Amino acid sequence: MTCSRRRWCPFSAGSFAWDSSDTPCTFLSNHLNQVGFSGGLEQVEMFLLGYALEPTISVYRLYKCETDEFLTFYPDDHKEDWPAVSLITEDDRHYNVLVQKQDATRL
Repeated sequence: MTCSRRRWCPFSAGSFAWDSSDTPCTFLSNHLNQVGFSGGLEQVEMFLLGYALEPTISVYRLYKCETDEFLTFYPDDHKEDWPAVSLITEDDRHYNVLVQKQDATRL
């Protein structure tokens, strides 16, 4: 993974300042790569990730079907402004990224 040398705002860098990660990029490399294999994310981490990287993270919770929490947005105040990434989960611990199937003739 190649990370840019872009300067991060103090909020973003401070939010991800763990002993093993001092930028959002190293947080991604050191911790987020393990999500779904050995652990999940807390809601606050989902919000921080959304605000730091600026996508709206849409999470479809299958176990909350037919409730208001079936579809949750992180953060929920930029749904119209930022690009979206969709995740699906059965237990808020194991996540899968939903991707759109590409037409082979368009490649």
